[in-house]
Amino acid sequence: MGLAESVEHPDAEELFGLPRMMLIGIVKSSQNRGSSISATTLTGCLRKNYWDRVKDYYVRPAGSQYSAFRGNMVHWTMERLATMGVQVPGEEGAKVELAIQRVLSLHISEMRFYRTLTVGAEDVELSGQVDLLEIKEPGVKPGVVIQDYKTSETYMVKRITKEGLNPEHVFQMNFYAWLVSPHFE
Repeated sequence: MGLAESVEHPDAEELFGLPRMMLIGIVKSSQNRGSSISATTLTGCLRKNYWDRVKDYYVRPAGSQYSAFRGNMVHWTMERLATMGVQVPGEEGAKVELAIQRVLSLHISEMRFYRTLTVGAEDVELSGQVDLLEIKEPGVKPGVVIQDYKTSETYMVKRITKEGLNPEHVFQMNFYAWLVSPHFE
């Protein structure tokens, strides 16, 4: 069954265990990063990532696709919060809105950075999309701060506090720092 048939199937909710609109959201939010190698690609199984690029395959939406969709929902919410107006009336609302705009002017949201690495005789394009890049005010505290939003199951929150950070997330942040550094030296 293809994507179109999955979305239109009369029993889609029973088949996939998800409300139809969530299924549509999963389908619409699937990412194709093209030929660029991303931070996410590098943190997973390289053999699986190779086959993902060269072979068509089917993934049940209720599995790993739902986890990616849940992460996308958080990203969309954060982007929406940055662009929506303040719900405080009058002069106080105007002050709050101005303060928020000053803070947001020092942030770059959801920007993809690229670098080329030469491996042997071949140039390989690497990329990563930074969730939020905070540019520190010159003269106050120079530099940038990279933020990456993570969502996970409850057990992961417990694991992070007991065992430290997920090594894949540490690698991803270091990779982002490498990608971003030429732009802010």
